[in-house]
Amino acid sequence: MTSRCAYRLTLATLALGGLPAVAATSLWQLAPAALLVDVSIAPTLIAGSGLVARVVPASSRTEGFTWQATGINAGVAAGAALGGVLIDAVSVRSAFVVGPVAAALAAIVALGGGRLLAPATGLREGAAV
Repeated sequence: MTSRCAYRLTLATLALGGLPAVAATSLWQLAPAALLVDVSIAPTLIAGSGLVARVVPASSRTEGFTWQATGINAGVAAGAALGGVLIDAVSVRSAFVVGPVAAALAAIVALGGGRLLAPATGLREGAAV
C-alpha cells in the first residue's frame, strides 16, 4: 500500500471511528467508542509522517516534520476550542462531532490533493527513506 493510500485510509478510519462516540448515551458506551478512536490515531500519525518523509526532499525534511507537528498542534487547539464552544452553546454530546468531521474533511482534502502528495524528485513511492 502506498503512503498516500495509507494516509487516506487512516483518515477515513479515524472519521468513521469517531461516530460511535457521537451516538453514545452512557459512559459504558463511550468507553469502547473512545478506544476505537484511540487505536485510529497512531496509524494516522504514522501514515502522515511516512508521507512527509516521502514527499518532502531530504534537504527540507526537518522543516516538513516541523510543519506537520505545527499543523497537528494547531488542529488539536482549534478542535478543543470549538468543542468547548459547542459544549457551552449546545451540549456535551455535540462536542464529539468535532473529531469525526475534522477527520472527514482531512480525508477529503487528502483525496482531492493527490497530485500534491507525489514523492519528492528522485524518490520512488514506497522506497526506504
